[in-house]
Amino acid sequence: MAPRAFQPSTIAIWLFLLPGIVVYGGVVLTPLIGGFYYSLFETKNFQFHWAGLANYVRLWGDGDFWFTLRNNFIIILLSVIFQVTTAFIIAVLMNSRLVIAPKFLRTAIFFPVILSPVVTSFVWILVFDINSGLLNNTLEAIGLGGLQQKWLDDPKIVIYSVTVALVWQYIGLFLVIFLSGLSAINQETIEAAEVDGASTFQKTIYVIFPQLASTWSVAIVLAISGGLKIFEHIFVMTGGGPGLSSTVVAQYAYSQSFLRANFSYGNTIAIAIVVLSLTLVSLTIWAFNRFVVKDRI
Repeated sequence: MAPRAFQPSTIAIWLFLLPGIVVYGGVVLTPLIGGFYYSLFETKNFQFHWAGLANYVRLWGDGDFWFTLRNNFIIILLSVIFQVTTAFIIAVLMNSRLVIAPKFLRTAIFFPVILSPVVTSFVWILVFDINSGLLNNTLEAIGLGGLQQKWLDDPKIVIYSVTVALVWQYIGLFLVIFLSGLSAINQETIEAAEVDGASTFQKTIYVIFPQLASTWSVAIVLAISGGLKIFEHIFVMTGGGPGLSSTVVAQYAYSQSFLRANFSYGNTIAIAIVVLSLTLVSLTIWAFNRFVVKDRI
């Protein structure tokens, strides 16, 4: 008689899950609930007075909030276009054996991910410095001095400059995600396409890309959530300036809470970040399941 598979009791399952539930509740749910609770008050002279939904009404008409949210959306869009897409292209090239020393390349690209955002921000400050920065000096050395810019001081381009640092640091994370997805693809389908005479581009578009639809969904979700909660790079590189030109929502919440001592309104902005993140992530997952993944089943 074949032995029965081990089937833990319901009590045992909950006992194993309990530590994780307690930690999650303590570090995620409790602060979230507390933040929503205090967002229903008004802060005056470090005193909390009940205000109901007044802070949310104020947030809806706050032009500075919508401007900072626009900056977040710019970062998200550029991250998806350049960070995620570039990581996908590099992963496909490495998987096709067209790249020399792929292990070294993978390690080199992933290395910035493990660095502190503060460290990488200081590195990029040195690159973008107006007078002695690597970028402006290089442009001048190769005869393109006319392209020199005030990369971190020009309100028109500063948000794009700081996004370059974000793309550079985290592209390795998405590379690893796509490499993991590629390892799960049935190689017989790729070999069949090669036998049929498909080029590398055709294999990528018609064979590899459709089978990585779920992986793309995960990557874009991470790019969205990361773009909405970004804080350290902006804080170190520009402080949100000039003016509000590079300020993001998380930094605006920090400014309201700790620089202006308006803790209730800061909590309101934080709750808005959570709601926006959940909404965008949910829409992304729904769109992929509805229009991409469903067609591949």
